[in-house]
Amino acid sequence: MKRRLLAGALAVCSLFVTAGCSGGTSKKASDEELNIMVLSHNTYSYQDGWWIWDKLQEKTGIKLNITAVPQTNYGEKLNITVASGEAPDIIAMDVHQGTQLGMQGALTPVSELAKKAPNLENYIKDNKEIYGQFLAGDGEAYVVPTDGYAEDQKMGWLYRKDIFEKHNLKVPTNEEELYQVLKKLKELYPSSYPLCMRSYASRMSLFFTQWGTGRDYYYDTENKTWKFGPLDAEYKKATEFMNRLYAEELIPPDFLTLSTEDWQSLLSTDQSFITIDYMVRIDFFNSMLRGQNPDYTMAFMPPAAFGENGRAVLYNTMFDAQSVGVYSKTKKLDTVCKFLDFMYSEEGQELTTWGEEGVTYTLNADGEKDFSKYASRTDFIKEFGMYSSGTHLVDNGNSFICIMSDEQRKAFKDSEQYDIPFDPRPIYTDEEYDKYINNISTPLLKYVNEQMSNFIMGTKPMSEWDSVADYIKKNGIDDVIGFYNAGTKRAQDIISKLK
Repeated sequence: MKRRLLAGALAVCSLFVTAGCSGGTSKKASDEELNIMVLSHNTYSYQDGWWIWDKLQEKTGIKLNITAVPQTNYGEKLNITVASGEAPDIIAMDVHQGTQLGMQGALTPVSELAKKAPNLENYIKDNKEIYGQFLAGDGEAYVVPTDGYAEDQKMGWLYRKDIFEKHNLKVPTNEEELYQVLKKLKELYPSSYPLCMRSYASRMSLFFTQWGTGRDYYYDTENKTWKFGPLDAEYKKATEFMNRLYAEELIPPDFLTLSTEDWQSLLSTDQSFITIDYMVRIDFFNSMLRGQNPDYTMAFMPPAAFGENGRAVLYNTMFDAQSVGVYSKTKKLDTVCKFLDFMYSEEGQELTTWGEEGVTYTLNADGEKDFSKYASRTDFIKEFGMYSSGTHLVDNGNSFICIMSDEQRKAFKDSEQYDIPFDPRPIYTDEEYDKYINNISTPLLKYVNEQMSNFIMGTKPMSEWDSVADYIKKNGIDDVIGFYNAGTKRAQDIISKLK
């Protein structure tokens, strides 16, 4: 992903003071018209008259007819709509849905769109690696590339800074220091589980990366090949470490199934002090709890390097898979490309990133953009519709950090030094996916997850580790790795030929 320095974005952010918002913009009459289907998010459902859609209509001169489908059944509705043979011209979907539908002939290749949308064509030329993340197995992309709107999906280590300062505890830099600080916290708060996390499996991607391995498949950038983490010696050491924490009640007994509600409760009541989660949760906890405890401070904790080959890095979780595709049977391709060309233009990026002075933001005395009274990104979306499904493609300045506290913005800036690139995304056909993923990888991963849980909880002794590794090797892991390597080379070959 194209990384932008947060310092540049901080220069256009200020404290949330002056107000300044208005309703929709009058619609401009036009003979051109597009039908667009978007996802109505559970948290910020689509609203008729949202400012951003009216403004896009005014700027492009195209009448935009929006159909919003609830998030809960969007995937089903998407498939039914496309299968009907009368789908809208532009359809919101993620890259995985687009890849599948595109290779079935339901969507127009992005390469064809770019021929009639020079701003899109130039964006692809300037951002080949990003474009590569959207390629399908036939070498085409079927949803247009997006960038910058998943920055708030960044995960990291969070900790109770106030508790650490109160007891003069140091932020750990390796696994032994982490163990010792967890032991000390358990001693100080006997009923606590000092380290906790929800959605254990996804959070472990960060943990295993810091040991120099991966939770499952990961790309070895030095040797330019895919590997399977559970076969690494470092993976075994990481599992032994987790078993040690479980045995000494330094993590909750239900760590595998801990609900969001229970996770929040532990971190809100001095029952847990370190977690791995979305970094935007810093503001969530601090704003919620400082009314009853003014000292409460959740903060970013720099990642530690674990084991002999570990790295103090943050696994990259910021890929924005949400985009739009163009129905292959649209009779308005020129109008579609006109709309997309505006979205990728400098004016379009500025509009969909920041909005408009006097409406979505004001300027302070230093000429910096001020997002006014909005305390959260969600409140901002509800008011204007900006950043909602179908309205955003390229963020030109990390606007997401402007609707944050100073503490939260500092945490994002401080974390930048630990960022690493995405693993490359292999491309494959439906037949290849079914053969290697559905038939080999999925059963293997289910087996591995069950065995690792048993090792951590001590229901399976570590002496049986080699038998699990042998099972993995005998049940097709080399074939899957070969599939990943071939798919990655295929993608890289296509990217290298882009002009």
